[in-house]
Amino acid sequence: MDSYELSLDAIRGWCDRAGFRYLYNEKLGQLALPRDQGQPPIRVVPQPERKMLTLAVVLPFAVPEDRFDAVARAATLANSSSFMGSWVLNSQKGDLYFRVTLPTLGVRYDDQSLRFVINVVVGTSNILAKAFYDVAIEGGSHELILEAQKGIRPPG
Repeated sequence: MDSYELSLDAIRGWCDRAGFRYLYNEKLGQLALPRDQGQPPIRVVPQPERKMLTLAVVLPFAVPEDRFDAVARAATLANSSSFMGSWVLNSQKGDLYFRVTLPTLGVRYDDQSLRFVINVVVGTSNILAKAFYDVAIEGGSHELILEAQKGIRPPG
């Protein structure tokens, strides 16, 4: 397979070749890659003015305002030992998400490299979702994230 610059059209083509469904929001200029029942979709958000593209999974619960500090501390712990990507808490909406932002200028991708990045996004969000839920909703300590991170292994 030839290499390509990362764009919505390139990701749509990859989905078509791989037989994956996707939803296109023309108004927002974004894609959503649906996953199994109950799993949040992968959001594909181009940032052409920055020459970047973000792949993100928003966890399927809102963080209550009184848990923002604990979740922010948990995200800091998670980010300090991440191999790729970052956890972000949107304090305006209470959304917690994992994202990987990739350069699109002068960088070429192929189907295998795109699949790798998507696997990182899905795998990381899946492994840590329960611990973040326990911190955000169940009132657990931010340190719960340390135990959950033991399930993350370096790529390769």
